[in-house]
Amino acid sequence: MSLNTATTLVSATADIDFSTASSLQRGREAFDKNEFSEAVGLFSLTLLSEPSNADALRARAEAYFRLEEYQKSLNDATQLLATAPDDIAMLCRRGTILAMSGNFDLAMTDLSRLLRLEPDHVEGRLRRYWVNMQERQLHAAEEDLRHILIVLPEETPIQAMAVHFFLQTGQLQPANTVISRILDREPENIEMLKYRGVVWRHLGVPDMAVADFSKAMDIAGPNAELLAERAIALIEMGKRSLTNKYYKRAVYDFTWVLDEMADQLANTALIHFHRAQAFAFVAARNWFDKSGYQHALADYAEAVAKKPDFVEAFFGRATLHWQLGHVAETLEDCNQLISLQSDHTDALHLRAEVYLKMKEPEKAEADFQAIDRLHGILARQQTQSMEENRSACDHLDCSRFCRH
Repeated sequence: MSLNTATTLVSATADIDFSTASSLQRGREAFDKNEFSEAVGLFSLTLLSEPSNADALRARAEAYFRLEEYQKSLNDATQLLATAPDDIAMLCRRGTILAMSGNFDLAMTDLSRLLRLEPDHVEGRLRRYWVNMQERQLHAAEEDLRHILIVLPEETPIQAMAVHFFLQTGQLQPANTVISRILDREPENIEMLKYRGVVWRHLGVPDMAVADFSKAMDIAGPNAELLAERAIALIEMGKRSLTNKYYKRAVYDFTWVLDEMADQLANTALIHFHRAQAFAFVAARNWFDKSGYQHALADYAEAVAKKPDFVEAFFGRATLHWQLGHVAETLEDCNQLISLQSDHTDALHLRAEVYLKMKEPEKAEADFQAIDRLHGILARQQTQSMEENRSACDHLDCSRFCRH
């Protein structure tokens, strides 16, 4: 090396602090700038001189995690936890990586230890909630979710996650409560208006459902899914009314969807099925015009053509054929349905009625006996399910969350 080169190097490095504290600080600065590769290098420089530096190990584990170098992040977390088993950040990081790799038991050990140390640790709760969902431990997952809602009562993403959970587990009232809290803050949240509409419909309040679906479309414009949901709610309103106006509005919405927005739908068979119901209801109440029945049969035909295993469409058409006195067509649909779902008791009962009409009592008796056997099986399954639910609620002391 020439004298000039050496002089240049000395001059260039004269103002650089190579101390452990300096490299750790510069690593943190690089991390804050999302320069994770540079941060890893600086944290590693610190660890060259201090291999057990807890701050550097913790920081490098986080940087490796951001770089998606999960094994290296896991190694650093494990090294630190060997000497500091209660390190909150590393319990969370290692638990997360273990969960991502499918090691749920080990992940649960770390995350549960973390939450015993710091019960309100939101990320830890979220990670354990996710593990419990993967393991289908729904009551344990709900316990973590409800705790998070207490810690973060006004975080829309957390509340939206809770809405999805409650809807998936059939807990409509809790879902409705959380949705309403979101809408109090964000009255034009389209997704929540849609979900609340669905909840209202399932709770048997179709007029409120129609109002929410309509409001969502006032904000966002016509939408195939929202129109279809509103039409289904309108059918429910029609069942409680003495007029046909709600059924006719439902037919209009379904027709608009099929004519103008079919490309937005993954399942047009379902739209044909529901419109068939609306047409049939209109015809049933109209003494002078029974053309709705033919429209209904046409829609049922479209539904089963588009979805050949659409059990309820076959049953709807079979029922309508029976009402119209089409005995042979009723039997054909019942046979098709039962070949798809042999334990459909309503179809078996309808076919037995058809056999009696056709003066074939032996075949009718066979179907009635099949229904009796199925009812016995269903009763035993229902009793077992109720006992399991009661046991789970007793174990978690959260029976107030369950519907009986």
